[in-house]
Amino acid sequence: MFHEKTSVLVLISLVGYCLGVKVCPTESDYNNLFSTKCSENPDAGASPKEIVDRWNISTQTEHYLVTSDGYVFLVVQCVPYIEDLSAAAVVLGHGIALNSRGYLNMKNNTLVYNLLIHKHQVYLINFRGTIFSTNTTNGISIDQFEYWTFTYEHLGLEEVAITISLAKNITNRKVVYVGFSLGTTAAFALCSLKPIFCKEALVGIVALAPVAYLDILIPSALGLLAPIWPVNEHFVKEKYNGRIMPRNENELKLYTSNSISMKIFYNERILFFGNNPGSIPWQYYPVCIINNPDAIGHNVVEHFDQNILAAQFRRFDYKDKNKNTAVYGTPDPPNYAVPDISVKVSLMTGKNDLLATEKNALKLWNNLSLSARCTFHSIDEPNFTHENFMQHEYLFEKLVNPALTIIKNMEGGICS
Repeated sequence: MFHEKTSVLVLISLVGYCLGVKVCPTESDYNNLFSTKCSENPDAGASPKEIVDRWNISTQTEHYLVTSDGYVFLVVQCVPYIEDLSAAAVVLGHGIALNSRGYLNMKNNTLVYNLLIHKHQVYLINFRGTIFSTNTTNGISIDQFEYWTFTYEHLGLEEVAITISLAKNITNRKVVYVGFSLGTTAAFALCSLKPIFCKEALVGIVALAPVAYLDILIPSALGLLAPIWPVNEHFVKEKYNGRIMPRNENELKLYTSNSISMKIFYNERILFFGNNPGSIPWQYYPVCIINNPDAIGHNVVEHFDQNILAAQFRRFDYKDKNKNTAVYGTPDPPNYAVPDISVKVSLMTGKNDLLATEKNALKLWNNLSLSARCTFHSIDEPNFTHENFMQHEYLFEKLVNPALTIIKNMEGGICS
């Protein structure tokens, strides 16, 4: 009986792989070749623009922008058909090893969809090195080790700052920045280093699963692995040529072929981000598996590792005191001046987020100046994980609706 069931699953996997990415309403439907409830979802593998175009509520424009160090990155501008000119534009920065599609996979349950419904312009950043941002003007190829030497500080000072300026210049008013995970880290780095720029350009920052302060005691496997990263760093650099977690479309597609392989994909991530069984609807999970995973540079990982081991939010250590002195004016990298952040900051945390823990979010909150503290919102669910910020059965109720309220209040100068 076991072998018969295994043979059926293998057959289903092969058929699914050949036919494309199917989505089904229940687990059992994925394992039934003859289920009439399944269909192919065109969002799987589609670009951010293609996904939002299908919503038919806004007009999308792709902007390929260039950083000062020669990286080309994609920003997708979404303008609602009916725009409220008094509503602030919202710039969104995605998480680590993701791209902007993470904000889009659950359609009308997503923050992006509902921002557009509420007549905000939306700007979706795709950080350098992700699938939609692979070109350069500096002659360095994405396949070269040198491409991947940037840190999260570069993402903040370049991609985030450039996109904020773009949105502000187009709309002629201050904008709201929403970041998730890495997207929050980049913004905090930017606004601690350039507080005047942020004060002049931003209404405020809404940080989903904020990551600034980290330590070796975080329950995520990243905390356990942090001490051995320096030992394995050279091996990782050599094996992947600086690119961590490169996308493998064929492998990701295999994961979506039946419910067991999807559970394997989910279980591989539990130790890093937290476990909330059944929180991701079956009809969306294959699209999340195909669209979300993306590459990240080794120095971004190295930067986070340094912060974990130091239990500080500090600038990148080049491990060369002469270079540190040349860049920072001191032989050791300084901490980011979090109290210098001069815009309103709202934090949204998950109680079962193993990476962006509520304890470390409180440390960030307490280091912000009193004038910068807007709201500290803990998601109302005991098992809410890091990944649940992007996909959850009740994403609208748990995250999107509170975030919309926070943004509206920020625009009105209200923090409560």
